[in-house]
Amino acid sequence: MADDAKKKAAENARKRAQSARYRKEGEAKQARYNKEQRKLERLKTAKRALDRQISKMQQFHSHVNSVASSVSSGSFKGTLEKKVQDNVKKLATDINSDINHYQQAESSLNAKISSLEASQGELMSAISSAFAVAEDFLKSLV
Repeated sequence: MADDAKKKAAENARKRAQSARYRKEGEAKQARYNKEQRKLERLKTAKRALDRQISKMQQFHSHVNSVASSVSSGSFKGTLEKKVQDNVKKLATDINSDINHYQQAESSLNAKISSLEASQGELMSAISSAFAVAEDFLKSLV
C-alpha cells in the first residue's frame, strides 16, 4: 500500500510538473501574442493614415488636373502659357508618382498585416492547446 501511495504521489508530482511546464509555455506564447497584437494595431493605424494620405493626394491630383485644363482655356498666352502647362503637367506627373509610391507602400503594409494576422491565429491555437494540455494533466491527478 505504501508503495502505491508513493507511486501515486510521484505520478501526481510528475503531472503537476508537466502541467506547470505547459502553463508556462502558454503564458510565454500569450505574452508573444500580446506583443504581436500591439504591433498589428500599430500597422493597422499606419495603414489608415496612409489611406487618408493617398486619398488627399488623389484629391490634390484631381485639383491639379482641373487647373491644367483651365490653363488650356486661355488664361495665359504665348510662352508663358507653355511654361505654365509644362509645369502643371510635371506637377501632375510627380503627384501621380507619389501616389503610386504610397500605393506600393500600402500593398506592402497589407501583406505584412495579413501575414501577422495569420500568425496570430496560429499562435492563439497554440496558446489554447498549451493551456488545455496543462488542464488535462491536472484533471488526471489520482
